[in-house]
Amino acid sequence: MADEAREGARVERRREARQPVAVPVLVGGRLGAGSRFDEKTTTMDVSEHGARVELRLQIRLQVGTEVTVENLATGEKQGFRVARVSEPSGGRYYIGLEASELAPNFWRTEPGARF
Repeated sequence: MADEAREGARVERRREARQPVAVPVLVGGRLGAGSRFDEKTTTMDVSEHGARVELRLQIRLQVGTEVTVENLATGEKQGFRVARVSEPSGGRYYIGLEASELAPNFWRTEPGARF
C-alpha cells in the first residue's frame, strides 16, 4: 500500500532552484488549429532553464506546446516548451516553461545586465 502511495505522489525535480524575479514578458505561439495567441504577463520565478508565468488565456495550453517568450525589458526572444500546467483558478492558471536552448542571461531586466 505504501508503494502505491509513493507512486501516486508527484515529485518535482529541477536542475536548479528558481529565483523569484518579475520580468515582463510576452508569451506567444500557435494553438492546435493554427490560430495565434499572445499574452503579456510577468514571470513569477525563473532559472537558467525556465520560468513560471501566470496566464489568463481562454484556451488552456497543454504540456509540450511550443511557445516563444519575449523579454519585454530587453526585447530578446527565446523558444520554450510548456513543461507543467496548473489547474485553473479564478480565471487564471500557471505554466512552467522549459527553455529550448540555454540562454543564461535571458531573464535580466535591462539590456547589458546579467541575470
